[in-house]
Amino acid sequence: MFRRRESRGHGDGRAHGPSDAKPVGQPDASYLRPYRDAVEAAGPVFEALLWHSRAYQQVRFKVMTDAIRGVIAAGHASRRPALDGRVVVDLGCGRGDYAAYLASEGIQIARYIGVEAVPELAVAARKTVAGLRGQDAESDAEADEALDATIIEADFAADPVLIERLAAGGGEVFTLSGSLNTMDEGLARAVLERAWRGVSRVRRGVLAFNFLSSAYEGGLGSVATPARTGPDFGGPARRFDTLAMIEWALTRSTSVAIRHDYLGGRDATIVMGAEA
Repeated sequence: MFRRRESRGHGDGRAHGPSDAKPVGQPDASYLRPYRDAVEAAGPVFEALLWHSRAYQQVRFKVMTDAIRGVIAAGHASRRPALDGRVVVDLGCGRGDYAAYLASEGIQIARYIGVEAVPELAVAARKTVAGLRGQDAESDAEADEALDATIIEADFAADPVLIERLAAGGGEVFTLSGSLNTMDEGLARAVLERAWRGVSRVRRGVLAFNFLSSAYEGGLGSVATPARTGPDFGGPARRFDTLAMIEWALTRSTSVAIRHDYLGGRDATIVMGAEA
């Protein structure tokens, strides 16, 4: 469920369109190749997102959303429900499934901004947000305007200024659900560092992300390694050093929620609140 955005005193909440958000001459990135291959093989279907199942995806969405609400509620007393009236930036939005999840939960965010690097998935995301109000999108601009939503075709990992620009332009809650899974840990950490740099300057800003936990295979403290083919992810997915990720978050924010109590320890979620 979306509602018209009310002014919050720090920008109009709108992002730049694809023409000025996508890096010029950006070489093909290896972390995107698995998704591009999947889309080429089957089209922009759910399976192209490389999730184990819709059920697993929904569990991750719920855990992340609950943790975001907890961080917001713990730091800021408010009469309105946490997340309502806020601008959500979904980095690596895929088909726009998180927008659909928020709507299904009745969360009335002010605006949804999805960032997706695979063109076919970005098109699917536009159709998703258009369908949330039962409208046919005659054009990208029409769909975006009608639904208080913007889908940007861009590679947030390769663009060095996109995330900070979105934060400066009104983004408040930045999420990465499954978006780090095909990156090596060094790149993922660089992306998170850049994201936190932008979010930390936003009043009541939030950075939320999940990743495949090293506690599930290889033991806590192990280096990131490709996950074995198993019940959640295969081939291109990587697990990160869980303790190192937690330490990274705690050295940057005092308002941190950590979840590792779902999906049998396969996954971890960290949510960081800004003190600005």
